[in-house]
Order: sequence, then C-alpha cells, then structure tokens
Amino acid sequence: MIESQVAEIVRRRWCEVLETPQVAQDDDFFLSGGHSLLAVRLTAALREDLAVRIPVSVLFESKTLGCYAGRVAGYVQAET
Repeated sequence: MIESQVAEIVRRRWCEVLETPQVAQDDDFFLSGGHSLLAVRLTAALREDLAVRIPVSVLFESKTLGCYAGRVAGYVQAET
C-alpha cells in the first residue's frame, strides 16, 4: 500500500472519530477535540483497516494529521 493511500485512510478515520467533515494536514488531534479515548478508537479503526498495530503513543508523539499519517505509513511499510 502506498503512502498516499495510507494517508487517505488515516484522514477518513480521523474525520470520523472527531466527527468533522474535513481536516487539514497541520490540524492537531487534541486541539481539534480529540482525547485519549478517541485516540484509542482511532488506532483500533486503523488496525482494522490496515491490519497493523499502531501504538496509541504514536498519536501523542505525532499530533498533527500529516505527521501522524507519515508515522502510520511507516508502520504499514514495516509490515509488508
């Protein structure tokens, strides 16, 4: 799976979890209304979509959509 596909899946799930129609690459998950329970929900949804385990801590370290999507893509590439 290529990085742009992973980024689109992350963006879609990010919007779903935060109940917002759109987000920008530099939007911060926690400043956009996210909290620890939603972070767990996001990582569980991505595990289902991408078949890869992403630690919740990654979202706390990479809070913006663009940064987080890049990190998730790294996990996906490591698994393939």
